[in-house]
Amino acid sequence: MDSSKRSILARRIGVGGAAAVLAVAMASPAQAGQRTTYLSQVLPGFESSRWTDDGGTGATKIHFTDCTASVNFSSTDVIMWEDVSFLPDSNKGKKTFTACKSGTSKGNWPAMSSGDKVYFEIDAVNKSTGQVFLNVKTVKIAH
Repeated sequence: MDSSKRSILARRIGVGGAAAVLAVAMASPAQAGQRTTYLSQVLPGFESSRWTDDGGTGATKIHFTDCTASVNFSSTDVIMWEDVSFLPDSNKGKKTFTACKSGTSKGNWPAMSSGDKVYFEIDAVNKSTGQVFLNVKTVKIAH
């Protein structure tokens, strides 16, 4: 292989390597602030990705907008957790969201400490822990 072909190949590998590093960086826990996402076809027991809290004094807030389920949606139970290394995770409380069927449901949990890794779990949909799929068009998290 001549040097120009090797150079092109090296650049292609470099771009692919950079893309792989970017994907890993984006998959790491989010930093302090806000983020918006969605849920598609999740079952009870689903856990969100973890984020690192900034330790501010404000509440940790989760808003669900436009909730639907595989059967007529009535509610979803959401538990906030602190991810504790090498110990059981700490349950920070459960909220039941009902208003997101035709609007936005809002849940507020106490402020966490700086550096806490936090996530939420879908505990139940329509008070069922069985095979009821949940969709949420917009999930906003503020911490």
